[in-house]
Amino acid sequence: MSHDTLTSRDLAVTVSLRVERGAFADVALHQALRDNAVTANVRDRATALAYGAVRLRNRCDYLLAPLLSRRLNRLDALLRAVLRVGAFELLFADPRPPEMIVDGCVELAKTRGHAGLASVANAVLRQVAAHREQWRDAPPDLSPESDLVGWLTHWASLPPWLAMRWASRWGPTVARELGEAANVEPALCLRVEPRHAGREEALARLRAAGYHAEPGQLSPHAVMLSAPGAVTQLPGWDEGWYTVQDEAAMCLAPLSGARPGDRVIDLCAAPGGKAMQLAAMVGPEGRVVAVDRNPERLARVEETARRLGVGNVELLAADARELPGRVAPADVILLDAPCSGSGTLARRADVRWRLGERRLAETTALQRELLSAAALLLRPGGVIVYATCSLEREENEGQMEWLAETHPELTPDGALSAAPDGAAETPPPGWDEARAWATLLPAAGRHDGFFVARRRAAAEGAR
Repeated sequence: MSHDTLTSRDLAVTVSLRVERGAFADVALHQALRDNAVTANVRDRATALAYGAVRLRNRCDYLLAPLLSRRLNRLDALLRAVLRVGAFELLFADPRPPEMIVDGCVELAKTRGHAGLASVANAVLRQVAAHREQWRDAPPDLSPESDLVGWLTHWASLPPWLAMRWASRWGPTVARELGEAANVEPALCLRVEPRHAGREEALARLRAAGYHAEPGQLSPHAVMLSAPGAVTQLPGWDEGWYTVQDEAAMCLAPLSGARPGDRVIDLCAAPGGKAMQLAAMVGPEGRVVAVDRNPERLARVEETARRLGVGNVELLAADARELPGRVAPADVILLDAPCSGSGTLARRADVRWRLGERRLAETTALQRELLSAAALLLRPGGVIVYATCSLEREENEGQMEWLAETHPELTPDGALSAAPDGAAETPPPGWDEARAWATLLPAAGRHDGFFVARRRAAAEGAR
């Protein structure tokens, strides 16, 4: 048993414990890595084990439950974390000798707990190892065809309330695709900054440096990378060639129709990818006001603008709901609103365990407050682009219906016009021109899910 493997597993157990106590998975992992000097290989495997065990918690629990004399939630928290990480590593991680994995988990339970925990870990995980081949696939009696909600809950590892919601809304075919996509982490996507390079030039440079790079499908500026390592080491990174941005998110800014010289307000701007897109669209004679209530997150926007050499972005640390009357109105408002995040389950391992009806009600109320502020910040004839990374109707279509009732001066504007250079604005897949909205479902291994809508204010004198 190598020290690196044990260290990776130890870190993953630490993250699993902290997430169960309420920590965010990325924060818990960052803290664990910061507190332990490890090699890149250890870091990468610890990340895969930690996120995988958190993401597939329900699946691991389903497989572990028959092997235990007590309910899993009645076990010691450390033992529970060791069993989940061990089951995930045995069944769903990159292959390792099963004896090495079991021995490592037993030693971990003993050194961080006591001999009694180690004994249980040994007995249970040896049974998992014995069934390693057949347990990698869902059993015949747990299939989407025979029990869609059960499959979504226990195998796709969704909380039961979300499994029932998706089964009801999307039906068996799409719900299964969503469940599968929720457990395949998307590849890293870069947006090639057109000020500095074209996509083909970027692809050639990345491939020459040994990276597996492919063009994206939704944006002419998207590049997908497999196993990129540290993005700061990419050739061209320090020269401002790229920003990290989900490919689906790249579709939002072009829908604004922002033109050279426009004034744009990005109401929830951090980490800044869409603000940089908008800055390129309005040109040096235009202005983008990047707003975020969190100064630390806003600092990331500033850092990105500096690295890319963008000088037409103004930073504003403020609550967007308090801006009407304090800042000049804009030609374009982009509101990528805080949301439940149900379209990002694959990328954000712990989000599914934070969701719930209460969380949904809170985000829905906040989105309406932000939409009301956006309406007051828009010039006559201006455009609002509203987006969420949610798949839930209350946060998406329902909000557009509410907006139509409360702000009738804002109407759907789905007919996209030609840009000044003659290039057409490309709508995202599924764009409904009459309703001026689209839902981009998550694509396994490629991008998150998004909802986006476009509304235009009445012209001067027409209100």
